[in-house]
Amino acid sequence: MIVRFAWTPTILFAALAVPGCGEKPAATPVAVDPAKRREKVDREIAAILESIAATETSASASSPEVDRLVALGHDAVPGLLEALRKYDAADQSSRAATAAYALAELVVDADAPELDKLLKEGHGPAASALRLLRLEIVAPILASAVDRDLMTVDVEMAILQVKGRPPVLVKAVNAWLERNLDTDDQYSLTGVSGILGRIGDEESARLVRKVFGVVLPDLESKWQVPVALVQLGDRDAVEPLVIIFRAQKDLRETIGLELHKAFGAAIPVEVWPMLRNGIDRSADMLDVDAFLAWWRDVREKAVFDRSKRTWSIAK
Repeated sequence: MIVRFAWTPTILFAALAVPGCGEKPAATPVAVDPAKRREKVDREIAAILESIAATETSASASSPEVDRLVALGHDAVPGLLEALRKYDAADQSSRAATAAYALAELVVDADAPELDKLLKEGHGPAASALRLLRLEIVAPILASAVDRDLMTVDVEMAILQVKGRPPVLVKAVNAWLERNLDTDDQYSLTGVSGILGRIGDEESARLVRKVFGVVLPDLESKWQVPVALVQLGDRDAVEPLVIIFRAQKDLRETIGLELHKAFGAAIPVEVWPMLRNGIDRSADMLDVDAFLAWWRDVREKAVFDRSKRTWSIAK
């Protein structure tokens, strides 16, 4: 005899309440082989970087290639570190820089030793990847690079992006300048002087004054040196900087902004009348003769605030 069972609503509800009843069997998780995952990510990294011409010499942190690399997530960090090493060694600067820009978005503090290792091997672009790490990690790594004379453009830019003025880094940059005062590379001396203008101390001011003497015959093209001295509290650098402002039309806006950062409200409106319109629109409108007359009158009353890198005029 066949017994037919009728599913009433009550019985159906009770059956569905039983765990697993009326459900599809749970899918068994598929284990991902870490080695195969690494190989896949490495292939994607290679494809993205190889799409950049080997002869390309410039790269952008906002390029589509950087976005695609960042989208791979933290799993891409080991492959990007190797790619940076490979392409920098091959003088393929754009590919190396693209890897560094992607690393900057992906690395965490635990990855810092690998970046330090790259810098110790002489791969300057690795400095670009330190940007978002904590200061107490970044400062000693950059100081170590400077101690080994790895003062590349990437290292210089990384130092300028550091928040504050960590003593270990200031000491290292001061020592680099002291060691290299006799170099024929005046542009390196100028660039490092500019860095010390932002982060330096009293010892930095002494060293940058020596650079000033070295570059004096070509001061107009090394204008960052008097800017640095003004930022470090040297009264004697103000007049040369203003004279360069007058002579170099192409630099007036840049130097005008630096003068305004240093002196700000201390400059009388009659000396710089266009300041009423906002510095962004009038940085190049300084009345040089009026400024020089004013500065010669107040020079000995000028007070420098080293913590703020600004000047005021004592009453």
